[in-house]
Amino acid sequence: MRHLLYICLLTFFSLMISFPSSSHAHSFSPDDTTTSDKGVSTHALQFQILGGGYISDFQGALGSYKYHFNERNAVRVGIGLSSTDRIREGEGRSFGQDTSMQNDRNVFVDFEIALQTQFIHYFPVHDEVHLYTGLGARVAHERYESRRRLERTTTRYEEQRFIAQQWDEYNAMEYGLTGVYGVEWFFHDHMGLTAEYGFLLNYVDGEDTFREVRERIPSDNGPSINRGTTKTTQWRFEPFRVKLGLTVYL
Repeated sequence: MRHLLYICLLTFFSLMISFPSSSHAHSFSPDDTTTSDKGVSTHALQFQILGGGYISDFQGALGSYKYHFNERNAVRVGIGLSSTDRIREGEGRSFGQDTSMQNDRNVFVDFEIALQTQFIHYFPVHDEVHLYTGLGARVAHERYESRRRLERTTTRYEEQRFIAQQWDEYNAMEYGLTGVYGVEWFFHDHMGLTAEYGFLLNYVDGEDTFREVRERIPSDNGPSINRGTTKTTQWRFEPFRVKLGLTVYL
């Protein structure tokens, strides 16, 4: 899933930087119908990534369309994707009266898609640098899966094996508010770089399904199976890490 996201990000980025730069996004001309009355382009595309400074820190991406009413006010609508997958494996051995070997494998996959809209207000502090803040609504769907297999073998009078397998699946809908504050640097006639922080205030409606199978070999009894479903609703507040972005003004 993460490799597919990387391909989508590169494609989106290539399309954004392919727009021509024949006119100035910040210079206002009365004959230019593509600019607002305050000298900025009316329409813009924005791409942001969430995470640290390395590809391994990648946590998600957000692609947005932005419409400027004037130099200070704009509305932004975007679709965000985030994906996390990891595998954890462990192996252990012990020797004594009982020789024991253990293998443990965990697989985790987390995916989220979100739609959000925000009203953005700018505070120009320089011709090339604008501060901004924004508030809006957000709806998202999150899906989390984990799979674990634990196998333990002991040898004393005879070999015995213990196998446990666990599956956990969580699905949730999120509804709430999103707030942002950041800075944009217009380094090019039609482009700007952004750094943005913010928070999410969500109402979360989720369902968690759990299943476990335990088996001992040899055994006169068959495997034991445990399963259950838990539904949860909660309000959740969470700040998010910095979003680094590129804006292309059309």
